[in-house]
Amino acid sequence: MYYRIIALILFLTYGGMSYGQSTLIVNIKDCRAKDRYEYLAEFKLYRNGTLIKTVTPKHERIQVFKFLAYGSYTVVYKSFFDKTESINIELIEKKKYRIDLCLDYLDYENETYIPFIDRLVSGEHYSIKIISSGCFHNSEENVLIERKDDGYYLKYADKKMLLDPELIEEIRHFELELNYIKGGGCTTVDEYLLKYKDHVVFVSDDSCRWNGWYYLKKSLE
Repeated sequence: MYYRIIALILFLTYGGMSYGQSTLIVNIKDCRAKDRYEYLAEFKLYRNGTLIKTVTPKHERIQVFKFLAYGSYTVVYKSFFDKTESINIELIEKKKYRIDLCLDYLDYENETYIPFIDRLVSGEHYSIKIISSGCFHNSEENVLIERKDDGYYLKYADKKMLLDPELIEEIRHFELELNYIKGGGCTTVDEYLLKYKDHVVFVSDDSCRWNGWYYLKKSLE
C-alpha cells in the first residue's frame, strides 16, 4: 500500500513515464540581428502554470534544460521595451525543442498610440531628426515624411522615395518602439526629435541596444 501511494504521488507530480523525456533549448537574441549576444537579467520557466525555475542568463545566449517532463511550458521575460512577454510551447515527445526569446519583440497590434504617419492627411508632413554622439563620433541626420494623394513620400539627404506598404509599416513600428525607450548608461547617445504640427516627441537613447534608426535606415536602403 505504501509503495502504491509513493507511485501515485510520483505520477501526479511528474506525469508518470513522461518525466525526463524532453530537452528545451532557449536562444536569447535580438531577432533583427544575425549574430549578436544580448543581455537578459532573468527569465522564468513555468510548467502547466507552475514556476519551476528562475534563470539568470545575463550574457549567456543559449540556455539548455534537459530531462523535462511532458507538458505545457511558458517562458516569461522582459523585452528591450521593459514589457513582459511570454512564449508557450508544448513538450509532447522525447526530442529537442528550440525557442527564440526575441528581446526586440513588441505586440504592435495592441498598441493604442497613433504614430505620426497615421495622422497625416494629404499635403501634410512630419520630420525626424536623429543626432548621434559618442566618444569618437558626432552626426546629425534629417528625415521628412510627406503624404500626397498618391501615397507617402520620404525625403532623406538628396533622395526622395515613394514608400511601399512594407516600409510604411517599418516606420510605424519605429515610432511605436520609440515610445518605450529609456536610459541605459552607454557612452553612445542617440537623440530622436519628431515634429508634426504642434506635436513634438523627444527621446534620448543611451541603451546601445535598440538602435532604431540603424535598422530603419537599413530597411529604407
